[in-house]
Amino acid sequence: MAAPTAQTALARQLEDLLLGQVDDLTRRTSASDTDWYANGTWTAPTAVLASSRASLGVAVAAAVASSRTTGARATALRRLAIAGVDATIRKYRLPNGAFSTSIAASSGDVDTVFLSTTIAQAYLALGPGLDAATALRWRDSVTGAADFLVRNGNLHWYTNGNINIGNAAVMAAAYRLSGRAEYAQDTWTALSYAVAPDQSRWPGAGLILTQAPRRGDGADGRGYFAETGAGGTGYDPEYTTVQADFLSKLYLFSGRPEVLRLVNLLVNQMMSRVDVGDWHLDTSGGSRHTGRDWRFFTTPALALMAWRGGRPDLQSRAQAQFTRAVHENYTMPIQYDGPNGWYGLSSQPALELQLLVARLAPGFPAPPATTAGSTALRRVRPVRS
Repeated sequence: MAAPTAQTALARQLEDLLLGQVDDLTRRTSASDTDWYANGTWTAPTAVLASSRASLGVAVAAAVASSRTTGARATALRRLAIAGVDATIRKYRLPNGAFSTSIAASSGDVDTVFLSTTIAQAYLALGPGLDAATALRWRDSVTGAADFLVRNGNLHWYTNGNINIGNAAVMAAAYRLSGRAEYAQDTWTALSYAVAPDQSRWPGAGLILTQAPRRGDGADGRGYFAETGAGGTGYDPEYTTVQADFLSKLYLFSGRPEVLRLVNLLVNQMMSRVDVGDWHLDTSGGSRHTGRDWRFFTTPALALMAWRGGRPDLQSRAQAQFTRAVHENYTMPIQYDGPNGWYGLSSQPALELQLLVARLAPGFPAPPATTAGSTALRRVRPVRS
């Protein structure tokens, strides 16, 4: 039997990680265990149960893992995934198509971006395994979220780099699930505004290049999308990982090379702050997180570039990242005391597995040459001194 390729080997490790963590989070293993699932109800720390994203992250992890196994285990994982997504739609979807933690809350555009793109991940993972009524319900929740963001003006509003990229991912997900051409146009509208927003309203916002690329694929450049917080408007390393996660989702939904170019810029920018001995990303001095700190560098963007983005130079690093950062981060019990680890299962290891094994649907329309989208995505705006 031929030895598995590096890509296949990493995919198997991601499968094992997802299966193990879903099992750990759904079964009560001891009297001191705080996380389990029974009869449709989660028992978990208060901070987890208060988050709209937490159990949905586990649902997507279960959906992706179910496609990589068979028999009774696969059936149980699919049931968990469908129950989790349906519960999210039932509990958090508003009549106007938005998602929000409360019907009395503000417009809910941030929740809408996170939840609808995550539901789309589950939809793609389960595919033909969904019955017609469930598929329609999930599809309507994603297209309804896209329609809300368009009506709400979010495609021409700079919230922050990660959310603006997320807006584009919602549109691409709506196109992927519905095939309606207007959502492809909306994808490029949202992404071009994330790259080059109105500087008279949001000075310093958008894509900032710290090293302008000479190559068309951006592999020799560096950049980030500006985030605004206590430290002003500029580079926030931790939120740049969220940007990279959303760009990775956007590529899963679109398969477009313009997206890979942006991922290249962000990966190169972040890697300049990653210690490849322990795979810690130095997040100190960010525009939003201003203190001295670090996080494990766990974004799936590195593996995406290694195997989908023409960067074989990153393949060994993607394996090392899994071993020293992704696996270590997502097997630490303390990671699940709050909602980030739960949701992160979907936006990082589950998404990484999808990117490694998925057959991307062809035919996502290119940016229209007659609009700003085709030029804004390659706009070069040097970093401000």
